Amino acid sequence: MSISSTVSSGEFQRVSDVAKQLGISKQSVRNIIWAGDLAPVHRIGHLLLIPKAAVDAYINKSVVQAKIAA
Repeated sequence: MSISSTVSSGEFQRVSDVAKQLGISKQSVRNIIWAGDLAPVHRIGHLLLIPKAAVDAYINKSVVQAKIAA
């Protein structure tokens, strides 16, 4: 399976796709990854592929934390 077909299947997302979804910069997504809050991430050369399930889990965790803080 090629990288483009893996990404287009929706199973994985690129950093730019996640940034658009979250409304933040690509660097902010990278910072979240390096902090260990968005894992696991698959690295292929310079390309970072993030599983959609990991993005969904991060969003759910963020929403729960925001409700607790409120």
